[in-house]
Amino acid sequence: MQFPECVHQCADDSNPVCSVCHKDLYTKITAQSTDGTTKTAYFTEDSALENGYVEAIQTLNGWSNEGCTEPTLTLLRDMYAYGTSMPLTGTLTLEGGTHTAKNVTVAENANVTFASGSYQGATIDGTATVKEGVTFADDATVTVNGTLNAKGGTFTGNVKFNGSSIANISGGSFNNEKKYGGVTFDYNVTGTITGGTFTFADFYTTKVKLSGGTFTMIKTNGDRKLADLLAEGAAYYGASDNQAVTNDSVNTLENVKVVSHTHDGGKDGKGDQLVMLTDDERIKVFQGNGNTLIHT
Repeated sequence: MQFPECVHQCADDSNPVCSVCHKDLYTKITAQSTDGTTKTAYFTEDSALENGYVEAIQTLNGWSNEGCTEPTLTLLRDMYAYGTSMPLTGTLTLEGGTHTAKNVTVAENANVTFASGSYQGATIDGTATVKEGVTFADDATVTVNGTLNAKGGTFTGNVKFNGSSIANISGGSFNNEKKYGGVTFDYNVTGTITGGTFTFADFYTTKVKLSGGTFTMIKTNGDRKLADLLAEGAAYYGASDNQAVTNDSVNTLENVKVVSHTHDGGKDGKGDQLVMLTDDERIKVFQGNGNTLIHT
């Protein structure tokens, strides 16, 4: 005699146990249906599929295909099982809360927002957006083969941008030291850095443009100079003394920040623009008519 599979229920997510079969619950998925109601389902760690995480994500993707919005996967417990992985597909928000997940992969063509939680490493083949409150542990690597949009978060392990990946960093703390790898940007990586703090950033590319960010140490390789990384109008300043760095045609600087200068004026914003400080501390001002004035 075959018994029907339990449709798991939970009265209190802080005590994630099924009120029907009394099994431990590990994940919860939610989405807004087209009739305005919220769809919810719970999953155990085991499954007829690879594991309960795979079943939860496939179910959530199915809801999205039906027209549901705001797909969210919530962790209810830490991931304990050895060898268990969490392959993230489709578009979803991952709410880890106070829990830890490991072996997380953002699949190619997936779009995942990390909203909270702690993660022991991650592989990003699609697009990942990281918000404040997210932590990546120091004993595992974050490998980026797709796109990382870092708006916040704490990255204590090393981060590797590989191949033609894209780095868009506007916030977050990248705390990995040089001896452990820091943050590495490969030769063909592109993107922008407008904020965030970096203990060690190592650039093999000049296609990532800096208009912000604070660096304990920043380094380029080969004949690439740190000046080549700057976006138009940006310059290096001392992180603590706020003094302009007068020589950025070097490979390494320590304790610096990147500052952008814009000074718009006149009709339609076509006035003068303060854009950089040269080696002899002269200020170049580009006028709206295209002429360049040098003020000493």
